[in-house]
Amino acid sequence: MSELWRLRHFCGSLVWRDLNSHYRGSILGLGWTLVHPIAMAVVLCLVFQALFGITIREFAPRLLVGLSIWMFIATCASGGCRAFLQNSAFLKQKSGIRGVFPLRVVGAATVNLAITLVIGILANVVLNGWQALLGLLWVPLVAIALIWLGWMSAIISAHVHTYFRDFAHILDISLQGMFYLSPIIYPLEMLEGRGIAWVVKWNPLSAVVEGLRAPLLHIELPSASTYLVLFSFGIVLTVLAFVCSRRLGDSVIFRL
Repeated sequence: MSELWRLRHFCGSLVWRDLNSHYRGSILGLGWTLVHPIAMAVVLCLVFQALFGITIREFAPRLLVGLSIWMFIATCASGGCRAFLQNSAFLKQKSGIRGVFPLRVVGAATVNLAITLVIGILANVVLNGWQALLGLLWVPLVAIALIWLGWMSAIISAHVHTYFRDFAHILDISLQGMFYLSPIIYPLEMLEGRGIAWVVKWNPLSAVVEGLRAPLLHIELPSASTYLVLFSFGIVLTVLAFVCSRRLGDSVIFRL
């Protein structure tokens, strides 16, 4: 951690360069961070209202915040796969700075997360009243939890993909499946009595979405079982990231 703190300015410049290159020449720039989830939310709100009679007032903020959380985790996990490979020139000069590059992925994703989370909460305020502004008080804690989970995911992906180049493709397919097994585009209540609600409840990414979305939107904490799964998932990711760094980190340079 002390090494990462010493390299914080280097890491910050890499994050800025990523954001600048990604949106360079674009008319909207960072505005595209808003367009994607908002456009998706509008389409899904219209479809779900027509098919299931779901009220937009409750569904839209829930969907926007859920998409924000999901896109952050997915971006960190999938982007981490390329963290070492895209920075091989730096690593070949000094392999001891490898911890910076998964954090580089997380840093760029955090900027997008902050924007989309605030938009989701503001949508909740517009649709459900000023008391929903209290959700902003939870943003720092939710952001810290998400950044930690995203960082651990990026570290694991960076090490595993460097050794096993098919990992990124397997991860993308897995994330797509987990997306539909998480209560992001539908409320969990829709699955009650259909025999598969337990799968979604014990899905770790479902716990991440539900556990961090509830305080932001409803100013309340979800069930203890949700946080049990969430904290267990965080511990498992942390242990796996530590093992990957210790067992695989020193020889990453030879796999680039």
